[in-house]
Amino acid sequence: MIRGQPEDTLLTLTNVKDARFNYKVVDAMKDFVVHNKPYVRKGAVIGVKGLQKIIYDAILKFSRRVLPRFDDFDKAKDWLVDIGETERVKLTTHKEKQVLYLDFLNYSMEEARRTIKESKRIIGVQPENSLLTLANIADGHFDSKTAQEVKNFVLYIKRFLKRCCYWSGWASKNHL
Repeated sequence: MIRGQPEDTLLTLTNVKDARFNYKVVDAMKDFVVHNKPYVRKGAVIGVKGLQKIIYDAILKFSRRVLPRFDDFDKAKDWLVDIGETERVKLTTHKEKQVLYLDFLNYSMEEARRTIKESKRIIGVQPENSLLTLANIADGHFDSKTAQEVKNFVLYIKRFLKRCCYWSGWASKNHL
């Protein structure tokens, strides 16, 4: 069913509440998550509890997928259909490489904080030294507290980056 859809078009929400796992199920889930990756624009998971978190983390690392975990169905659904905020952070594959695009163009302080939070969720499940990153940080208007949060974010993501390219006039204006 999924493979019959156009690539990069599906929104998926997986509920694993009360699911039981064994090695066969975990292997099947790994295979499923890897093979449906080209078709899924955004995916989320709900109901992950206890030892399921270990399996969830392992599947994400194995598949190199971004599937945020939510405790609440409505929050997961809202995240899936929210195009505005999440378009600022996009993980995509290009020539078999993971590319992270961060768009801080014309950002307010609150937008920057939301994007940093979203970016950490996406980046934190990736292997170290694996991401190619494009960042547009032009024309952000931040106070000193937000500028410090951006600095801390850059230090946090450094270990995940293989290469980073950014463009701006912003960094010099905000003394980063």
